This record gives sequence, structure tokens and C-alpha cells, in this order.
Amino acid sequence: MAALSVRGIGLGAAVITLMGDAVGLKPEEIPQGSSISRVAQQVGGSAGTAVLAMTLQSTSTGALTPADLASGFGDAFWWASAFTAAAVPLCLLLPGRPSPKPQVQGATPAEEPAEA
Repeated sequence: MAALSVRGIGLGAAVITLMGDAVGLKPEEIPQGSSISRVAQQVGGSAGTAVLAMTLQSTSTGALTPADLASGFGDAFWWASAFTAAAVPLCLLLPGRPSPKPQVQGATPAEEPAEA
């Protein structure tokens, strides 16, 4: 129990910071960004589970043999795979991190020209 508690605290502290950094949040924006991200994970996970449970229930209705029931689980698996395949291209459309501003060669950060 103690090991799982330490693991959970460590993962919670590390993942929020990494996710905030991955989407390009400034340090002061991470608390709000992590809240939004967590809500999206909870709602998405619940909705996904409900959709797959409905798929399983509808495809295995009237199953009289274990093979029929297994077929329902197979159908739910393929639906989950299709949802994942549909999400991958959408993930590739997400904006990347902004590119760093080019520095003037030989200039220190204090000597950089001001932007207009």
C-alpha cells in the first residue's frame, strides 16, 4: 500500500508537469491546463467505456453459446481499434511547439534587438 501511494504521488507530480510542457504551457499556466486535461481524460474515459459497453451489449444480445459471447467481445475490440485509428490522424493535426526565436549571432540575450 505504501509503495503504491508513493508511486501514485510521484506519477501525479511528474505527469502533470510533462503534459503541461508537452503542450507548450508556461509554468504559471500549468495548474489550469492540468485541470482541463484531467477533466477531458475523465469524461473521455467514461464516454469511451459507455460506448464500448453498449457495443458489447448490443452485439452479444441473445448469445446462447460462449462462442457467441466471445464474438461480441471481438466486435467491441474492433470498434475500439477503429476509434483509435480515427483518433491518430486527428492527433497529428494538433499544433506543435512554437519554434524558438532566432538569436543574433554573437549577441548575448541582453543585447538582442527589441521587437517592434
